[in-house]
Amino acid sequence: MVPDELRIQLLGHIDQGLLPLSGQKLCIIPLNASQHTHQSFRVEDGCSQFYVKWRSVMPWGANPLIELHLQKELGVLLSEKAFWQSCVFSDSRLQIFPWFEGHTVTSFSPKHIDHVATQLAVLHALPVSDCQLPKRSILPYMAKGFNKLEESLLRDDWRVVELQQRWQRIHTALPFDQLPQVLCHFDPTPGNWMWSEAGGLRLIDWEYAALSIPWMDLASVLLTLDDDTDRKAFLTRYKLAFCESDAVMDWFDADQANDWVELVAIMNDVWETLRAERA
Repeated sequence: MVPDELRIQLLGHIDQGLLPLSGQKLCIIPLNASQHTHQSFRVEDGCSQFYVKWRSVMPWGANPLIELHLQKELGVLLSEKAFWQSCVFSDSRLQIFPWFEGHTVTSFSPKHIDHVATQLAVLHALPVSDCQLPKRSILPYMAKGFNKLEESLLRDDWRVVELQQRWQRIHTALPFDQLPQVLCHFDPTPGNWMWSEAGGLRLIDWEYAALSIPWMDLASVLLTLDDDTDRKAFLTRYKLAFCESDAVMDWFDADQANDWVELVAIMNDVWETLRAERA
């Protein structure tokens, strides 16, 4: 079922000339059930078709306009790369991408791991020193999350106490200030990769992208891999591809991988706790 609010929003943007659609014979096809805070649709008008992500509510921490802000920089950095998908429109509730004939990955199979590792290595090795990209420092980011938790919940709520204890251990265990800032997707989990036999894997949904610690992307992937063999294969392939780019890799310490995974797990739990409280 297509929400009336989405249809009204699309038609309004078409009338304003903001979307590359005519509005004639507009067809909106739901692609999936609600996933946390958004739904996906295919939108077509007989000539063009697009992938649309529509949010019923805004999640904590999201900056829906960051994707368009990044377009100029990303367009230069990734113009010769085939693994990313550009956003053509974004506002506080709506994102529209060119239609990619494929399907969303539900989990990373062994055949995907090599592609994901290689593409993230290429992304992280890009020269970004002269780019005016937003930065996401993990320590202020986490402080903001815990401040929101304390505003929403009782300070002695067991969920908050447990998250703070986990965070304090990780906070002291990891060398946040000693790692480089690279272009991170920040959410390269399976649902943000599209797959087709012809086009391979393509990374979508760049709204959280920013300069940050490369482990944020790596740990997000590792968190989705249950098999130790797959985890080792992913890190080995990533390291090989990164070194092939001639970029400096003195920051990479595989022995710390589990701690970085725990950090990302804590970040996810903070978000989920806030979302549950708001529901």
